[in-house]
Amino acid sequence: MARVTPLQLAAGLGHADVVALLKPVTSGFEQRDTLELISTEQARVATESAEPYQAPVSAKESDDIPTPSDIVDDAVELPEDIPVDEAAQATATRLKDDGNKLFAQKKYIDSIDLYTEAIGLTPRDPLLYSNRCAALLAAGRAADALRDIRLAKVVRLKPDWPKALFREGQCLEALKRYEDAACAMWAAMQIAPDDKLIKKRFQNCVKRGREEFQASGAATSSP
Repeated sequence: MARVTPLQLAAGLGHADVVALLKPVTSGFEQRDTLELISTEQARVATESAEPYQAPVSAKESDDIPTPSDIVDDAVELPEDIPVDEAAQATATRLKDDGNKLFAQKKYIDSIDLYTEAIGLTPRDPLLYSNRCAALLAAGRAADALRDIRLAKVVRLKPDWPKALFREGQCLEALKRYEDAACAMWAAMQIAPDDKLIKKRFQNCVKRGREEFQASGAATSSP
C-alpha cells in the first residue's frame, strides 16, 4: 500500500484547517484545492473501509501509523543478535549511565563514544540507539542521528514508539526535510495527542516548510 501522508489522513477526517497547514509542505499537493482533497480522501477512506479485512503478513506491515519515507539512503537493518551475558549487560548499563551523565554535561562526543561502546556489547538495546541519536543530533550530526533512531525502532519492533517518532522528526527537521519531519511529528501526535511539545514541534515543522516553500516560489518568480 502506498504511504499515506498526514495531509491525506487529515483530509480523510475532514480537518480542513490541518489540510491548509500541510499543503505547502506536502509534495504533489501544494496546488490542490482543499475541499476537493477532503472529498477525494473521504471517498478513499469509505472505499477502504468497505473492503474485506486481510490479516497483515508481519508486524511491520500491520502498522497503520504514517511514517516518514523510508527511501534507500535511509534504510537500516536489524543489528546482529549476539549472546549477552550478565557481565556484558552490567558493563553496557554502566556505560549507558556514564554516557547519560556526559550528555547532561553537554559533552556530546564523549557520550557518543560510551553509547557506541555499550552498543558493541548489547547491539539489540533500542534505548542505546535512542540515546546516541540524541547525542549525535546535539553534536550536529543529524544524518547519523536519523539512522540511529530508525535503528532503535527496528530493534524495538515498535514503529509507533512516540519518543522515537519525535526524535525522528527532530532529525528530519535538522536536515530540512520538513515534509517528512511533519509526518513523523504527526504520527507521534496520534499516539500522544496530549503532548504539547510534540504538537509545538509539528507546528514548527509546518511553519518552516511553508516559509521554505514560499521562499522557493519567490526565487523562481523573480527576474
